[in-house]
Amino acid sequence: MKKLFLSDVDGTLIENVNPLISTENKEAINQWRNKGNCFGLVTGRNITLCEELLSLNELEVDCLLACNGAISFWKGNLIKKTCINVEKSRKVLDIVLEFAPTLVPFISENGMTYFPKSHLS
Repeated sequence: MKKLFLSDVDGTLIENVNPLISTENKEAINQWRNKGNCFGLVTGRNITLCEELLSLNELEVDCLLACNGAISFWKGNLIKKTCINVEKSRKVLDIVLEFAPTLVPFISENGMTYFPKSHLS
């Protein structure tokens, strides 16, 4: 019987500051898959960041649940994609914009993060 092992990415499979999967973990994943089992990632990362991670680590996955489960793939085929509708998006944006004067954006190669100005004093 085939088994499926799913792993979180940040802080689990990799350390948050280092995008490289350890040799020990890569070997374990490859051994697992070579036995006929399946391996996948479950992450809040978007598809682009997942593809970069997999490419950088020369790793293949059978299953990918990205964007906190909003998009899922099995064997490279899209299974489900869930998008927030425009009305809800506008409501979220309105709430975020209320806080905009109190936030400072920090832009890195992995995207944008916001910090409260009060934490920078």
